[in-house]
Amino acid sequence: MALRSVLRIRQGLLSSLRILARPAADLAQLDAPALAKPDWQARQARQTISAQVPLPRLQHSLAGKEANRPEGSYHIQIVTGSVRGAGTPTPALLQLFGEDGESEPYLIGSDGSTMGFESSSRKTYVVQAPHLGQLNRVLIRQLPLDAADEEAGASSGWFLERIVVVGPEGDSWTFPCAEWLGRDHVTQAIGSPERVLVPLTVHLSSMMDPRYNLKSQMSVAASAFSIPHPEKVAEGVRGVNRRGAGHGGEDAYFITHASETGVVGLGVSDGVYAWRERGVDAGAYSRGLMAGCAAAVAGGAADALGALRSAARAVAEVHTLGSATACVVLVNAAGGVMSAANLGDSGWMLLGGGGGGG
Repeated sequence: MALRSVLRIRQGLLSSLRILARPAADLAQLDAPALAKPDWQARQARQTISAQVPLPRLQHSLAGKEANRPEGSYHIQIVTGSVRGAGTPTPALLQLFGEDGESEPYLIGSDGSTMGFESSSRKTYVVQAPHLGQLNRVLIRQLPLDAADEEAGASSGWFLERIVVVGPEGDSWTFPCAEWLGRDHVTQAIGSPERVLVPLTVHLSSMMDPRYNLKSQMSVAASAFSIPHPEKVAEGVRGVNRRGAGHGGEDAYFITHASETGVVGLGVSDGVYAWRERGVDAGAYSRGLMAGCAAAVAGGAADALGALRSAARAVAEVHTLGSATACVVLVNAAGGVMSAANLGDSGWMLLGGGGGGG
């Protein structure tokens, strides 16, 4: 019988939101068109497409495409990692998939003098597409090197950190990747040239309302440390503490600062030990939940409930077994607004300094 763990999120007077963490059927195989074949006529398109203007849609027939649907602008940010050899001179093809349909494939990374994607870069493209509803996946495929790049000994490997999409109505989706596409000659890393990414859904909230902006930005100091229980230490469990994240046994935490939004996020999660009796890593769920929250904040999440809900969805998408309690707090340093969400029996306390200043 399939294992299930029913978790509840409560915030203030909001009704309960139930999240199921359970084994699920494998994701349906995506029937991706062979867009990256060498005979794909993309070279001509590279000469005309600029990142400064909306990208034209490539002419490609998609079965079942609905006609006469209203179109909108989708802003797509491509974030390339900062690891050694992360950049690539080759463009890529990207396609959006949502509940209400799918977009045409778009050629990105063909910007004239700056072909491909540089290490540690962020490139934003604006594309027109029918309203797709809630996005549920992105197909990204790296194109092969052209003859000139091959002769020059260029590497096709590309370390894609994440993709952030902002829809016509302001909703945003973060698609984490943190993996290699293609083969990198510098590090010898090898990855699939095509990846299907699933999202962390993020909704804008009143926490970012400009009415709450302070005259001077708050200073937020946050720290955490994981020390396993002595009995677990005797069993060989060790605490892992890194910058921005850590875990020990079934527990995990994260601390992150989104410089673009001014939001500081922190949280702690306690995995359910009983999963060990079923042969499951009892800390995997809490670690995934905190990693998902950190990614949501980095991607623009503006409220704790949205970040926690997005993280739970991301953990479910990769079929991680387990369950956990969690407490997540977000602070908008520019506006002085705090948002918090609890999962299970975890909690937090706000201590004021009195005199109207706390």
